[in-house]
Amino acid sequence: MVSTGFKYEDKSEKGQVFIVLILIINLFITPVGLIHSIINHINIYQMNKFKNRYGSMYEGVDLRKKMQAAFYLIFCVRRVLYVVIIFSLINFQGI
Repeated sequence: MVSTGFKYEDKSEKGQVFIVLILIINLFITPVGLIHSIINHINIYQMNKFKNRYGSMYEGVDLRKKMQAAFYLIFCVRRVLYVVIIFSLINFQGI
């Protein structure tokens, strides 16, 4: 195993609180805010400018329905949660 010589251990309470706050913001608050924004501004998806620019990305998705408009964002949130759960169970003996 190659050692990089870089070792970082922050055992202070402030560092741990900061890390937890950043994780909460990135994993929960940002995705919920984006989903809320997409659902409340559904009329933007009906504009021709949006359809010309991003139409191929949303091909096959009914953009008149709110939850289907947020499909890709919900998909990414589910994948991030899956990775977080798997890495949190890294020391679990049952896997």
